[in-house]
Amino acid sequence: MGGAGAEDAGEVPHLQLPGGPTSPQALQRVQDILLAAVGVAAVGVVLLLALVHLKDRSAADHVSGAWMAMTRYAQEGVLYPPLLEDGHYGGTRWMPVAIYVNLAFATLGSDLLVTGKLASLCLGTAILGLLYAMLRRLAVGRPMALALVGTAALSEPMLLALWAPYRGDSPAALLQLSAVAVMLWRSRAGGVLAGVLAGLAVLSKASAGWAPLAIGALLVFTDRRRLVEFALALGLVVAGGLGLFTQLSQGRIWENLLTLSTEQLSLRGLLGAAEKALIALEHSVQPLLLLLPLATVELVGAALSRRLGPHHLALAAAGLITWVVFADPGVYTNHLIDLVLLVALAVGALWARLARAPQAGWARGLVVAVVLTAAVAGYEVKVAPELKGWLRGTASHDLGVYARLASPGDRVLSEDPTVPVRLGQRPVVLDAFMWRRIEARRPELTAPLYRRVAAGEFDRVILLSDPEAGLRKGWYGQAHFSVALIRAIQARYRLEGEEAGYRVFVPRTRTSTAP
Repeated sequence: MGGAGAEDAGEVPHLQLPGGPTSPQALQRVQDILLAAVGVAAVGVVLLLALVHLKDRSAADHVSGAWMAMTRYAQEGVLYPPLLEDGHYGGTRWMPVAIYVNLAFATLGSDLLVTGKLASLCLGTAILGLLYAMLRRLAVGRPMALALVGTAALSEPMLLALWAPYRGDSPAALLQLSAVAVMLWRSRAGGVLAGVLAGLAVLSKASAGWAPLAIGALLVFTDRRRLVEFALALGLVVAGGLGLFTQLSQGRIWENLLTLSTEQLSLRGLLGAAEKALIALEHSVQPLLLLLPLATVELVGAALSRRLGPHHLALAAAGLITWVVFADPGVYTNHLIDLVLLVALAVGALWARLARAPQAGWARGLVVAVVLTAAVAGYEVKVAPELKGWLRGTASHDLGVYARLASPGDRVLSEDPTVPVRLGQRPVVLDAFMWRRIEARRPELTAPLYRRVAAGEFDRVILLSDPEAGLRKGWYGQAHFSVALIRAIQARYRLEGEEAGYRVFVPRTRTSTAP
């Protein structure tokens, strides 16, 4: 009778599940499944959209057009066209290795837009794969590693790297990330290999300095012998490459890089760079903005505890270089690709450290919440509209737009070089941003274009913005062309029509129908 006391007291019988319905193990499994699912889904949808839009004009813009024109020059054996030759303006600050990487992909087909998209897809996928491998090397579990890779893929810089034809940021990002990866794996030949990779990165993008700075700083305090190996390999690759490309371009590489590379830095410009970067983060790179505080916690913690690794130093160096780079008015969110990757590595390192701390459950929960929120934010801003447009069949990226803007026999002055390239022509202006710099530094070279515009020589002038709106916003005069050239176009040409965001102008003395 005494044995029935508990039941007599009213205890309710219940089914006892192993570990209980809210056991830590069960919550961990749910968390891991959610992280992995978000990561795989994010990468999957981004790659799917890249594939379905491989043969249309989605994500193609005037920057891609300039890259296509530069690739066409390289196909003709011309590296760095002259600033002015036979009425055609060159001018670029892009580095030669990136040009030749794009040239290699251009051999895979005759359509430069399609091969350009294929180049971006391959290079971007390689970057994401390397990021995942580095996260695993930092002891980040597969679910979180997948989630961080997926979040990186959803940020605008990586979307541009994966979707847009022929971007110049991917080769440098891949090479610099590879150099840091070599140091993470602590290979015996790491100093030499890292130096070679870092040197090729510098030859791919002039601002590719965070990997050399980070690796050099690390080796100064850890291994002076490998520092010498690294510095020698880096110096030989850069010096040898510049010598080779000087010969291949008949010296024009220096005419371009020294004349057009950067604006003069000023304190005002550097102060404005921070504000400009923050605006870019807020409007276009939400995943990076959300993950940045976690990465900062990891970086500061690593510095205070004296456990800085190459990935920590790379993040610090990339932050400094990005700040300086954003002082240039021609910089866009694509230059944040390095921070996207390095912030993901830092958050991964923070996660790995928290996983070893039994009392840090609340902190792990916070990291999971931030990572998932960042993924959702990235998806909603860019990917969701593109996915919905494709599923509903409402997205219009018709390649026929270019043929409707002008005919192959027309004499065309186009702000977007894609138009003349698609028409089989050599662009009159390779890069409207660089043309503005040519006028500022070599005005005698731009005078012939004014004469051609005044004479109504062009059958079509194609702009990316309404002239008056572009002048008010500073697009014309501060970014593309100049105020004087736009006024000259307005004086001699009239608007004939608009097509897919392009404004088509014809000489005022001629009547024609809108395209």
